[in-house]
Amino acid sequence: MKTLLTFYLLFASIIFAQAQETTDGNKEASPDKEITDLALMYYSIDFSKEQRKLLNDKELELLFKIDKSGNPELYKINGIQDESILDSLKIKSQQVGKFTPKIHNGIPESSIFFLELTYPSKKLISVSLNPYQQSLFHQVRLEDFEYIEKANFGSDIVIGLLTNQFTGSPARYSKLGAGMKINMTFTDHKNYIYGLNLSTYFNQKKKDYSLYTDREQLPSRNTALLGIIFGKWFGKFNIQAEANYAVQNVTKRYDTRDKGWTQFKGWSPGAVFNYPFMLGKEKPLYYYGSPSLLSHNLNLSFGMHYLQFSHKEASGIMAELGLAYRMTFRGIKEYRLK
Repeated sequence: MKTLLTFYLLFASIIFAQAQETTDGNKEASPDKEITDLALMYYSIDFSKEQRKLLNDKELELLFKIDKSGNPELYKINGIQDESILDSLKIKSQQVGKFTPKIHNGIPESSIFFLELTYPSKKLISVSLNPYQQSLFHQVRLEDFEYIEKANFGSDIVIGLLTNQFTGSPARYSKLGAGMKINMTFTDHKNYIYGLNLSTYFNQKKKDYSLYTDREQLPSRNTALLGIIFGKWFGKFNIQAEANYAVQNVTKRYDTRDKGWTQFKGWSPGAVFNYPFMLGKEKPLYYYGSPSLLSHNLNLSFGMHYLQFSHKEASGIMAELGLAYRMTFRGIKEYRLK
């Protein structure tokens, strides 16, 4: 999977009047700091993406008036009309510091200083990292990024514990129970979710089902759901619809050739609400051929399932409440390192 990476190529075209000492004691005004440091002050402004589009390939001319004491005053900015960009440049210009004033025949004079800057176009580059670059990417921390834009696509693995309660007819036969689930899902560019579900539940028996069998019914009934997931992320939470194959063990099975045991079979549609809470910070890594972000989450869930079994007394609604660990991988759409 190829990822478009963003690099701002800060090649500056800087035209300035450099102070040069002459034999007759004349020199032009110049900043006390290096001219490259002066230019980098303006290139370090954190412009928004929209502002950078306006600055693409723009040549800006900053005109300073330098008084006899070397105090600079930004007089005018040519090349851009956007008020927000102009305000940022003016604020940054208050930090340029002192100048060495112009000297003519040994006497300080007021003068003019020009600074020209060029902001090159933003480039999107398709990159396939080699194995060495991949290993380096694993060492990058989140703090090392100057800019990062996550993609919607990625994958999640959820492993957790459940508590479940039947309602209606099944509630007369089974008590409050517990279980566990494993979800493996993929999220596409439009935040739609596709995946697989495996859930198991253990409920103590209240009383026996009405069955034509001489076998003793199990004291704890094991219910399992295996199926597919379809859902969507809505910001920080998601809603999943499930379609599962369902089974419930009622009597003991002695071996693989045992034909006399009882197991209810059927299907189970359901809906589950998930809300993850991130634990710590995201970690950059190279995952399945693409720069990605890994996060660890505590996942809270609430779900409702309808169990349609081959036995009417076991068929009905089951509610579940879950607490799980969610490991999330998300792709990186664009990034720039500091």
